[in-house]
This record gives sequence, C-alpha cells and structure tokens, in this order.
Amino acid sequence: MYALYGSDNEAGEPYVVPPWLRQPEDEIPVVLPIGAVAARTEGTVVSVPRVEVYSTGTVICADVVMRRREETDRDWSWLMHGRFEHRPGEGDLRWRVELGDGSTAEIGELYRGHPTVDRPPEGWTLTPANGTGGGGGGGELWEQHHGFWLWPLPPAGRLDLVVEWRERGIPESRAALDGDAILDAVARVQPLWA
Repeated sequence: MYALYGSDNEAGEPYVVPPWLRQPEDEIPVVLPIGAVAARTEGTVVSVPRVEVYSTGTVICADVVMRRREETDRDWSWLMHGRFEHRPGEGDLRWRVELGDGSTAEIGELYRGHPTVDRPPEGWTLTPANGTGGGGGGGELWEQHHGFWLWPLPPAGRLDLVVEWRERGIPESRAALDGDAILDAVARVQPLWA
C-alpha cells in the first residue's frame, strides 16, 4: 500500500514513492540527446534537448526560453514567475505526450483522475519529474527547465511531446521522440549503488 504523505505505512515499513509518481532514485539513467524544437515564435522557444531513460519510464526534458518583446514590467514579471504552474488556465502553457498506440498523457490528469496513490493508474501518466526544474533570467530573457516523468515506458514507435501556449502565440506544436530508441536504452540503465 502506498501513502501520499507520511514516512511509514500501517505495517511500519518505510514509505516508497509509487513508480508512476517519480523516476527511480536508485538508477543512473541513459541520456538520449534529442535537440528538437517543438515551437518557435519571435519571443518564445520550446525545445526538447534530451530524454533520460530509466527501467520503468522516461523523463522528457523540455526548455522554454522567452525574450521580452512589448510586455510591460508587470506582464513580464507575471510571465517569469506566474505562468509555469502544472495546472494551467485558459491560454496558459500546456503539455501532453501522444504515444505511438494513440493514447495520451497530460500533466495534471493523474491528480484529477486518481486522488489517491494506493493503486497504479490505468494507461500512461505524465507528472513533473523530481529534480528537473529550475531556470532564471531577468529584464530581457527568461529560461525555464521542465522535466516530465512518463510512466510506464512508452510503446515502440513515435511519440510526441505536445506543447500549446496560446498566450505566447504557440498553437499546438510537437517534438517527435523515438520510442524504439528509448526502449533500446533500457538495457543500459545502471544501478546507482553497488
């Protein structure tokens, strides 16, 4: 049994984060370079520099770089600090993965459809990856790094990271990833500890 909070379960065993919520803490992933641009406008670029492959899933790394155009100081500050939430509103930055079998996983779906973590969800999940965020900038440029934990491993074939940010002029756009390459990399994942 899993519990969202607390260090021990009813049997007194240490709490273990369910694999659908976070990448394994005891593995060294295989890093696959991607270098794809999902979207580019005059003021915003969304790219996928790499994926990190684990034995049970994949972290898809995505970078957002914005440069200031005609925003007021207030609007620019809001873009830098208030728009990178994982539960977007209308026009905000949205992320999802489309898999080769036709299924999808979207940030936030896990929490809407599965309020507990006692049992694995059906299908694929996409959650913020542990330890992959960050970014910064200032008056004219802002950079934000995202990581999305896709669980379980994707099927063979193409999969797409889909991004949409209407407020920044980005219609639904995508970066193609290779599910076959991800699956091939699983054999090279190493344990962190001896």
